[in-house]
Amino acid sequence: MRPSLSFLVVAVFCLAPAARAGDGLVADPETILQTYIEAMGGRDAILAVETRHYRGRRVDDLGYKDPPVTETVLEIWATAGGEILVKETAAGEEPVVRDLAGSVDKLGWLLHPHGPLLVGAYFPDLVVKEQAHRNGRWVNVLESPGLDGTSWSLAFDVGTGLLNHIGYYWDLLDYRPEGDVNFAHTIITSRKGGSSTFFFEEIETNGKRPEGF
Repeated sequence: MRPSLSFLVVAVFCLAPAARAGDGLVADPETILQTYIEAMGGRDAILAVETRHYRGRRVDDLGYKDPPVTETVLEIWATAGGEILVKETAAGEEPVVRDLAGSVDKLGWLLHPHGPLLVGAYFPDLVVKEQAHRNGRWVNVLESPGLDGTSWSLAFDVGTGLLNHIGYYWDLLDYRPEGDVNFAHTIITSRKGGSSTFFFEEIETNGKRPEGF
């Protein structure tokens, strides 16, 4: 007896490989970066942000310290002109202000109001490395030799276009809009011996310069 047409259709469907978000050719760097800019809110919305005032905290979980888990209060002032001041207040200590302006610090880039438009300035000569599956998501991975002499990769989510990872030790989570521009409200940096997690709980856009800065 000949198999029915419906049987053949079902058989072919069952034998076909399942479609995956990572199937297909990796896009070129320019397309990936343009998709990222749009996912963050678009060029015009990003350019409209002149200043940002961040409030939050950093939780350090470092096994080699006593106590291993500590919390530091953060207040940050960042301008489109590149001024990035980070005030850190640990329990029982006086505030310490760090100036990240002009540095190649990755946190400084993420805090810069125009950061999504400045990827090439912090990560020059980007090339497509691969399309990979990380933490349950397909990502397009770009690689740069880096300004600090260290090679860095940027992993952009295939589905959302947002930046999920910087290298293998920076994770960007909890994207939410601040005004018309998205921002990762949780940033985890891992290293040998532990991790630091930045929680950004309040972000004011285009406000007045706060006292103490």
